[in-house]
Amino acid sequence: MLKLKEFNEKIQYSHKFIDLDISTLLSELKPFEQLRFMPQKVAEMPNMDFNISTECLEDLMIVGTAAANKSAVSSDLATFVSEMIDAIAKEPPGVRRGAQNFFGFKQECDIIKYTVPNRKRILQTSYSRAYMNAYGKPNCTNTDDPIIGFDISLGLKLFLAFSFYTNVSEILSAPKFKKGQIGPINCLRVFSMLWVIISHTVANCIGYTNNALDYIEILDYPLSEIIENAWFSVDTFFFIGGVLLSFMWFKNYEKDKRILISPSGWILFYVHRFIRLSAPYYILLLSYTYLFGPITQNMPLFFTREPEENICKKYLWKNLLYFFNFNLDEECLAHAWYLATDLQMYIFTPLILIPLAMNPIFGWIIACLLLFLSTAANIVTVYVKDYPATQGFFGPAKMPYKDIIVYDRLIYYAAWIRCQIYIMGLLVGWVLQKYKRIRINSLLNFACWALGAAFMLTDIFGLFHYFRGHQLPIFWRAAYSSLSKPAWGLGLTWLVVSCYYGYGGPINQFMSWNIWVPLGRLSYCAYLVHYPIITYVFALEKNPMFFSSIWQIIFNYFIPVVAITGIFALLLSAMVEVPVGKLEMLLLKPKAQIKPTNKKTEPSWEIQNGFVKNSDNQF
Repeated sequence: MLKLKEFNEKIQYSHKFIDLDISTLLSELKPFEQLRFMPQKVAEMPNMDFNISTECLEDLMIVGTAAANKSAVSSDLATFVSEMIDAIAKEPPGVRRGAQNFFGFKQECDIIKYTVPNRKRILQTSYSRAYMNAYGKPNCTNTDDPIIGFDISLGLKLFLAFSFYTNVSEILSAPKFKKGQIGPINCLRVFSMLWVIISHTVANCIGYTNNALDYIEILDYPLSEIIENAWFSVDTFFFIGGVLLSFMWFKNYEKDKRILISPSGWILFYVHRFIRLSAPYYILLLSYTYLFGPITQNMPLFFTREPEENICKKYLWKNLLYFFNFNLDEECLAHAWYLATDLQMYIFTPLILIPLAMNPIFGWIIACLLLFLSTAANIVTVYVKDYPATQGFFGPAKMPYKDIIVYDRLIYYAAWIRCQIYIMGLLVGWVLQKYKRIRINSLLNFACWALGAAFMLTDIFGLFHYFRGHQLPIFWRAAYSSLSKPAWGLGLTWLVVSCYYGYGGPINQFMSWNIWVPLGRLSYCAYLVHYPIITYVFALEKNPMFFSSIWQIIFNYFIPVVAITGIFALLLSAMVEVPVGKLEMLLLKPKAQIKPTNKKTEPSWEIQNGFVKNSDNQF
């Protein structure tokens, strides 16, 4: 009888608990009382760095609204919050004697749900554990979100930055395209990288085969110009670099320009770039210097060559400091000139970024002046040195090796020449960040697409007869050398601008496909490792090599190189690039301060009485 009486009392207590209002419950649960002060709109907390997803923040705000406006919420939401508080872990008896295991009620926590009006995603709780103290919290579907009020120690974060499984998962994740992102960027990266690989594969094939002159036969096909003019793939990378730098810099400038243009902000501006660029590059450079050489020196391909001085060891310090593109005899990795040129252009970007931020008109004048000076330097160099329209393997463009080295130093690798399209990228990034919406007439859109395509096709196929031995006057050689890259940049500019503002149609749909995202993330490491892999694949040949057709190159070399490059790029990125990026964020990124704001902006959604109100009617 005594046990039955106790059971009835517990049931009565349970019903009494259900009848309590939220304010009474909150008064009994001080740790939960902070929900009273949750902001009612996302616009009121732009500087609160909770480091959680928008979905989780939205769920927390619904609960906070219920806590702050107990009389205005629906009965279903009030019940949800009451059950959530009931399931949460509470301070048990015996704390003064060392009790520290607060378990809560998992079974109840797992079944609590609330259907939010006007929203597809259900609000439900999940059971979480923090230092053995468990409680219920909004589930919000993202299990990677940290629990507010709890944090992982810095040492553990540094250790977890090297988690191979986590890094690979992050690299291979393919989030869907969101409004405000530059959709075509990753697709451009992927196809530019493939373009680089096929051109370097063909170049090595010509260099290593015993019948290189037979390659001339494929020059009769216009499509061979795509390989001959693969130089524009590098210009695409320069353009992308300029766009992303400017786009992100001005985005951060709008958030907190005081920190961004402070001395410490500029120091981090350069430190960030150097660290992110150097970490995987240094690993490859040292591996190439001390491992790749000893491995390949006994392979048959290199037996037919005279022993070469180990340039990598002799000029290692210059290659580490990105000074080698001024004297190619000191270059260790044949393709690493891009890194040196890119970094040298990056160093001088404040000359454009600061004027654009302070006075856009003055900034555009400075950018156009630098663009003009670069173009003029290109024209003068071609006239003075009597240089060809472009560097080529065949036709009148062919030069002796010693002249090619000088040409590369003065034009092809020169930052003051290659900066044309980089400057254009900086201006495009500013436009995308400055103007959130642009109306483009259909006729104008079509005309710009046609004009951009014409520029790019002219760049690729304009020298078809030139590569077959037809000489060009110096005027046209200088014109092509100096204007072909800006013309390529104009085509890329309209592609990016049109797609960003929603006028790209099926082209934008294809180029914004999320499958390009993980492949685009690997483009930098793929660029680093692809050339040594090409060399190694050709070095595996134990007999003299003979060229037969372009399909031989594609199936025997190009496809295997792409596959192996992808594997090594993933390894290098997961073990070096991503961990170093995480370490930099943990150690160098300043912590955001939680502070109020008076900025009156309307978010795309807000919480009203437990309802998600979306101004765009998109959920």
